[in-house]
Amino acid sequence: MDEQILQQSLSFDLESLGEPQPWKVRHRGLEYAGEVIIAESVDHRWGEPLPPQLNFRLVFFTVPRRILPGRIMDTRIAMVVPGRSPTQVRQSLRRELKSIQETRQRYVLHRDPDTDALRRAMIDREESLRRELERRYGMAYSQGRIYTHGDIGLRAQDVFLDTGLESWSDALASATLLLAHPILPVDYSSFSRSLTAGDVAQVFRALFQGDVGAQEATSSFAAGLGVVSPDNPAIFDASNCPVLAILQRELEGSAGEAAPRALVHTLMYTYGLTLELSLFHL
Repeated sequence: MDEQILQQSLSFDLESLGEPQPWKVRHRGLEYAGEVIIAESVDHRWGEPLPPQLNFRLVFFTVPRRILPGRIMDTRIAMVVPGRSPTQVRQSLRRELKSIQETRQRYVLHRDPDTDALRRAMIDREESLRRELERRYGMAYSQGRIYTHGDIGLRAQDVFLDTGLESWSDALASATLLLAHPILPVDYSSFSRSLTAGDVAQVFRALFQGDVGAQEATSSFAAGLGVVSPDNPAIFDASNCPVLAILQRELEGSAGEAAPRALVHTLMYTYGLTLELSLFHL
């Protein structure tokens, strides 16, 4: 897992159960886009193969559940169930959180020093309650189980070491992606930083459109992607590109009739590339 991504957040909100929250993780040199869901009941759609815009899905159940074999149909999906449900504490914290939120609504239009101080105090208390709720669930999750495709095996106690949904999501997404794709067809160790969707676009513009302003991305990533030679790092040269070798084998195996969508799926599902990086190689 790489550096944290700024300007994104997750909420362990028990009032918005079942709503996907977008989340990105930086893992082995790539920035992966996925979603996090807090849920009480099971929705069979969450176990279906991921759409192209997602690289992972994490589902955190608030009560113990048994996920039946075969329900998770994608190696990049993980579902977490607690060993027990902190029901009494959860209900007490939810009641207090709801009371604070209702009180804040009554003061939303008031603007005076006393009201501002009260509002800040309520915000602080709300944050404290959410942290306590996450702490309780973290303990329950660490004693629970992580379900994955084919039960490939993730130990809950290895994931829930830190407190907070964002830390859990980073750790679980990275662990899930590592098990799904133990080897990547890019030399990410040579990247100067994590490769984002914006960086992929910059590399494309530099190599194929002559954009001088995008040369920094080329020097940072092109060699690791295998699309330039060490002798001439500013010119496209994919003669030793592992991803293009994969595509060549796929085309030969399908007599040259593989659809672009199928090739993108192969690069993402089988080889662990992002959508933008998969499209870059087509």
